[in-house]
Parts: sequence; structure tokens; C-alpha cells
Amino acid sequence: MSKSKLITLFSLFFTTFFIATTDTLIAQNQGVSVSSKKSKAIERINDYLNEIKTLRADFLQVATNGEVASGKLYISRPGKIRFEYKPPSPILIISDGTFLIYIDKHLEGMTHFFLSNSPINFLVKKSIRITDDAEIISFSQKANVIRLKLSKLNQIDKGTITLNFTNQPFNLRKWVVADSQGVKTTIILNNMEKNITLNPKLFEFEGFSKKE
Repeated sequence: MSKSKLITLFSLFFTTFFIATTDTLIAQNQGVSVSSKKSKAIERINDYLNEIKTLRADFLQVATNGEVASGKLYISRPGKIRFEYKPPSPILIISDGTFLIYIDKHLEGMTHFFLSNSPINFLVKKSIRITDDAEIISFSQKANVIRLKLSKLNQIDKGTITLNFTNQPFNLRKWVVADSQGVKTTIILNNMEKNITLNPKLFEFEGFSKKE
């Protein structure tokens, strides 16, 4: 997968944050008008995300064209995240609390972005509240699945993300990112471990291996 494609995917994921559906809600500035049932579900999602102080999970990434990648996701709030792609992908993405760092180990190249200027900041904030950062496009709750579709406030034309939660037990299972052209990428999470001890060095980059 190309560097530009991965950066677009990564940016879209944190620019939007949350789930696909059929029921359209009416956005009202910083929030939305929702039924009591939907309001309770959204608060439940807020509570769930805020309860996750650290996380480790396997992820499977599937592109519209069928291209597949996988790896490990690590989160330590506030401020830190690591997407570690398995070979043959050379990509590693780290947030160290100040910078969001895109690393290509094959090209030995690094690109830095200020975390505070990046949509990723929402996911790793000290306190998470969906409607403070995103516009809810739609919501559905059927059987054992809750779906919520979000875009960044006033920026639906730049893409959306649909997050899928299982209801029993309540867990984030996957998200589907759609870019401004409607191209979709799906991320599926498995083997999630929450509130475990993570090595702080996961969120540091010690440099490229020296060549002999």
C-alpha cells in the first residue's frame, strides 16, 4: 500500500470517528437531536471509550480493491497510539503524545505532524465526548449491533466513518472509513485487551536499524 494511501486512511479514521446506519439524525451545531434510546446508546459509547485507558488488539484492514493488511494496535490515553503493520508492509504509525509520526521502514523515511492539529487527537484525548468533535450522520441499533456514522464537524464532504459495536458484550468490533470519493476501507478488531500494562517504549521510535 502506498504511503499517500495509508496517510489518507489514517487521517480519515481519526478525522471522523464512528458508525454506519439507516436512521438520519438532524445535526444542530455542536450536537444532534436524538431519541432517548439513541441518547442512551451514545452516552454508553462515550462511557465505553473513556473507560479504555490502554488497549491492545489485532487488526485486519481490507480495502475496497480487496487489498489486505494486518497488524497490532496499541493505545495509551492520553495522547499515545501505535499502528504496527505486519510484514511485508513497512509502515509504522506512532503518536508519542506530541507528534503523530508516519514511518516507512523500507525507505527509512519519517513524517511528523503535530498531534494537536490531527484528528487522531480525538481518540486519545483525556476525556472523550463524541458530539464535541464529530457530527452524527446516522444511528441504528438492531439485534446485537449498534452502528453510528460520523463526520468531522461541518466536514461531511471530506469523508465519514462507520463504527460497529457489539451489544453483548459491548465492544468496538470494526469501523468502515469512506473517503470523499466514496472509497471504503474496513478495519476489523480482534483479541482486544483493555486496561493492561503497556511498555512506554511502544510509543517511541528508536531509529532505523543500522545496515552492515
